[in-house]
Amino acid sequence: MTTYTYSIVSVEKEDQDDLQEVITSLKYRLEATDGKHVAEVFGDIDLDSPDSPSFISFQFLTKQELEGWIEAKVDSDALKQELNELLKVLQDA
Repeated sequence: MTTYTYSIVSVEKEDQDDLQEVITSLKYRLEATDGKHVAEVFGDIDLDSPDSPSFISFQFLTKQELEGWIEAKVDSDALKQELNELLKVLQDA
């Protein structure tokens, strides 16, 4: 069974108007492991500016929220397929 794990590599943030530490982009890694082999892909996403009522301060954001933003912006199925192909190459080596 293959497991997939997102990791946040880096966060770019800036102050925007009256909002402090607004995240503008995320760099991420998606790792797949089959228990013996590990494959990974890296990417980055740009985020839209938040509206003041829905803004969550950086210090209160969770890993799950950041991962949700990534999954909303990328084609996770295509990334997982790419990782599965990399794992197959490793398994066949």
